[in-house]
Amino acid sequence: MTARRAAVVGRLVQVVAVQGVGRVRVGFDRDWSEYRVQAWDATGRLVSEYHTDDRRDALDTADITLARMAGPTAEQLAAVAAFAARHGRTWRADLAAAWLAGTDAAAPGGHLLRQVRNTYGPRWLRTVTLADLAAA
Repeated sequence: MTARRAAVVGRLVQVVAVQGVGRVRVGFDRDWSEYRVQAWDATGRLVSEYHTDDRRDALDTADITLARMAGPTAEQLAAVAAFAARHGRTWRADLAAAWLAGTDAAAPGGHLLRQVRNTYGPRWLRTVTLADLAAA
């Protein structure tokens, strides 16, 4: 994954492009006195837009958006795969229950499972397959 960063001095404009994933732009709109975070997928389609008056919030949102677009890291997928191996056929329901109860943090690789929950959430869990996990 190759990232390219660009910045404009004077007013906040930050663009981060990741080849094969997409790009995220943070800019300040003087007319509205707000920061805008916009994300485009690899095909150039606008997939999200966020407006805030807090600079730090805008930059954090840009980082989270880019992470979501890139998908879980190999280490995070390995933690989910290990959880699936320990729990067998009901691994998806067990992981969802652990996320809900907060018991995933105590599991081996719990911090990685928590990162996956916080970044990708239950929608991702419903769509991921064992083949996806094995590929990582």
